[in-house]
Order: sequence, then structure tokens, then C-alpha cells
Amino acid sequence: MDRIAYLGVMDTVALAAAAGATSRIGLLSTVLLGAVWPAALLAKEAASIDGVSGGRFTLGVSYPFS
Repeated sequence: MDRIAYLGVMDTVALAAAAGATSRIGLLSTVLLGAVWPAALLAKEAASIDGVSGGRFTLGVSYPFS
């Protein structure tokens, strides 16, 4: 069986590659920790993946409770 995940590849990079290689499957991120990502970068990458995929991307985000 071919590998479906590679060590050291960021989720957003893998999703962008999947968006470019497919045209029908839905794309879903793992739960990304919003506090770890700069907000502007996360928004830009999510919007880019959603645009490349034709609207098939669903983003999972979590923020820690205080």
C-alpha cells in the first residue's frame, strides 16, 4: 500500500496537494490549534486551499479554554 501521509509535511501543504490532484472528494483538515497559528496566515492558507479546491475544503479550528 502506498503511503498516504508523510512525516514533516504540514497539513495545509498536504491539503493543497490533494486539492490539485482531485476534483470530487471533500477536503477536511485535522483540528488546527488557532492559538499556535498567526491568524492572518491561517486565514490566507485556508482561503487559498478552499479556492484551489473549488469550495471543497472544511477547516477544523480549536482555541484553548482559559
